[in-house]
Amino acid sequence: MSDQPKRTLYRRAFGYLRPYVKQELAILGLMIGTTLLALPQPIAVKLLIDEVLGGRKLSLLYVVIGVLLVTGAWQRLFTPLARLFVRKHWLV
Repeated sequence: MSDQPKRTLYRRAFGYLRPYVKQELAILGLMIGTTLLALPQPIAVKLLIDEVLGGRKLSLLYVVIGVLLVTGAWQRLFTPLARLFVRKHWLV
């Protein structure tokens, strides 16, 4: 396939998405948000195992537990809101 038919195909495909640009950007933002919310959890578990349990740094225990609780609670709130948004604005 040469460049011209590909370009025509992409232009046609993106033409169908043009009315939904705001929804697509919102969904992209929600995807990035949920990914960023999930990032601290494995790092906190690594710190819990390596530093708190292995290194006996009990002062770090409260920080790790706090990070796990806050990110878990925020994710529990954010994920249903994202699903509600997708159902309301995207699906018919």
